[in-house]
Amino acid sequence: MNIALVDVPSDGGNLIYKDWAGGYGTAFSVGNSLRARFLQRAKKTGIKLPLTRFGYLAAIFRQSGHEVGFYQEDLPDSADVVLLHSSIVDVYHELAQADRLRKQLHAKVGFVGPFSGAMPDMYLEHADFVVKGEPEDFGYRIADLGELSGVIESRPIDDLDELPFPDWSIFPRKRYSYYPNIKARPFLPILSSRGCPYKCSYCAYRAAYKWRARSVENTVDEIERNVNEYGTRGLLFRDPLFTWAKDRPRQIAEEILRRHIDVRWGCETHLGHLDRELLDLLYKAGLRSVNVGIEVVNPKTLAGTGRESLRKDRQLALVKHCDKLGIRVTAFYLFGLPNSTAEDMRETARYARKLNTHVASFNVLTPYPGTEFYDSVKDEVFEKDFTKFTSYTPVMHHKHVSKAALEKLREEAFVRFYFRPAYIIKFLQRMFLWR
Repeated sequence: MNIALVDVPSDGGNLIYKDWAGGYGTAFSVGNSLRARFLQRAKKTGIKLPLTRFGYLAAIFRQSGHEVGFYQEDLPDSADVVLLHSSIVDVYHELAQADRLRKQLHAKVGFVGPFSGAMPDMYLEHADFVVKGEPEDFGYRIADLGELSGVIESRPIDDLDELPFPDWSIFPRKRYSYYPNIKARPFLPILSSRGCPYKCSYCAYRAAYKWRARSVENTVDEIERNVNEYGTRGLLFRDPLFTWAKDRPRQIAEEILRRHIDVRWGCETHLGHLDRELLDLLYKAGLRSVNVGIEVVNPKTLAGTGRESLRKDRQLALVKHCDKLGIRVTAFYLFGLPNSTAEDMRETARYARKLNTHVASFNVLTPYPGTEFYDSVKDEVFEKDFTKFTSYTPVMHHKHVSKAALEKLREEAFVRFYFRPAYIIKFLQRMFLWR
C-alpha cells in the first residue's frame, strides 16, 4: 500500500504550530502595534517542529511493509491512502486541501488528530474517513480494515514500549529547531510518556491522551538511536509533565550519563515536580530548557479548573536555580480565566517581569472542543471561526473583561515583558554565555 502523510503548510501570515496544544495547534499572536509585530516576526525565526504522530505512523507503516512518503509543499502524484493531520487553527485550509486531493487522486483521504476526532462530522464532508483516538492502533490495522470510511476508532496502545521509534528518515530534519531555548542542532522531539495525570478541565492534552509512560531503557534507546542514526544534538521531551514521577526523569538522566550520550535537551513540566537536586542531575545529563505553566499569580482564579498552583516563593527559588545552572526557562501564563479580573491579569504580567524568564508566553484561555471546559462554557462561545481558536485570541464571553480589553492586556503583557533593559541584558547573557 502506498501511503502519503500530508502536513498542509499553514495559509497566510500566522505563525502556526500544529503539534502544540495536544495536537490542536496554536497560532502565535501578540497584537498590531509596531513592537507587537516585531515580536511576531522574531518568533518566526526559531521553533520548527515535526508532527510526532506522523513520525510514529511512518515507522508503523514501513514496519508493516507499506510504502510511505511525507509531503508538505509538494503533494503526492499518486497514493492509495492520504492522511492529513487536523488542526483547529488551520482547519479550513486543510479541508480545502483534502477536497483537492480527493479530486486529483484515486485515493482514500482521511484525517488524524484530536480536533478531527472531536468534530468528525465536519471533516467527513471533505474526507472519506476520520481516525478517532491515538492513531498507532489504526496504523497497525490499516491493511485489515477493508473500506476506509466514516469514523474509525483507534484504541490507545497501553504498553508504549511496544511501539517502534518514530521514523524521521523521510522528514526534512534539517529544518527542525527549538531556538532560542535549545541551540543544538540537528533537533528532534521525543515522547517518554503520554497524557497528563492532572485534571485541568481546559487542557487539550487530557482530551487527546490518557497518561502512561515508557520504560527508562526504551526511552534512552530512542535518544541513542536519534544521536547515532540522525546525528541529533538537540531534543525536546514533548511530555506535558516530564517530571511527574521524579524517579523516572532521575533514572533517564542517570542512563544518559551512564551511556555517555552527548545531547542538549528540554522538557515540559510543572514547577511543583522539580527541586534543586533533580535539576542539578538533569543539567549534568544535558537539560538546557524547561517549559512550565505558571498560569496566574492569584491562585483563586484557578478555582474550579482542577489546576494546582505552587507558592510564589518556591517558583522564584526554582527559576533562580535554573538561571544559576544555565537552564533556560519558558513560562506560560493564562489570561481570561472565568474568575479573573483585568487587575488579576495585570498582576500576573507584573509577576512575569519579576521572574524574568528566558521566554514568557501570555496565552488566552481557549475552550477546545472535546475538553470538559468546552462542554461547560460552549453557550458562552461567540466565535464561529475555528481558526480564531489560537490560544492567543478571545473566543468566549468573559464576565469581567471585554474581548478588546483582553486583547489589549495580552499585547501589553508581551510588549512590557520583552522591551525592558533587564530582560534584554539577561537574554543576551543566556544566549551567548550559556553553553
